[in-house]
Amino acid sequence: MNKFKYCLQIRGLSFSCLGSQVTLVLSLLPKIKGYWYLMDIRASNSGEEGFFLEFQNTDSLINYTSTVDQFLSGVFLLIEKKVKIEKDAAYTEDPPFRNDLKALLEIRAFDTSWLEVYTDDYNLAKKLHSLLIKPSFELSIKLTERHIHKFSDISDKDHWPYPNKPPDKGCHT
Repeated sequence: MNKFKYCLQIRGLSFSCLGSQVTLVLSLLPKIKGYWYLMDIRASNSGEEGFFLEFQNTDSLINYTSTVDQFLSGVFLLIEKKVKIEKDAAYTEDPPFRNDLKALLEIRAFDTSWLEVYTDDYNLAKKLHSLLIKPSFELSIKLTERHIHKFSDISDKDHWPYPNKPPDKGCHT
């Protein structure tokens, strides 16, 4: 089973998975070529539940997320090449860090409470951490290396809990 190495959790009193907050996170991503697949999507301004959407690029996805009032749940997968994906291939409540679909990036929205951003890219995780630190957002990081199973809280932009890039030997289970 493939697994992501890093998870950045975004939460806080003023964070509630608003479409504008998801849009902010997406806008901070570097230009990564790929296709976005959204599964298990539930949004407050849609009567549908668990629907599936596909977008050609991040800009198209941003156009969509900016029209959503609030995400109740959802899985956002960025995959390098266009692939055929079953509409029920991923759910918000799936085990963390799993990457069965070999995505470049995954974002999960949980009950209007928090987002989790999964990646294998150390530099991207560190960059998102530094850009998203605000007094109103709480961030924590989780790493699959070395059996770390608890999120460590991050309280300021100068404190990155993993000062050295870990060896790129894959994930430990």
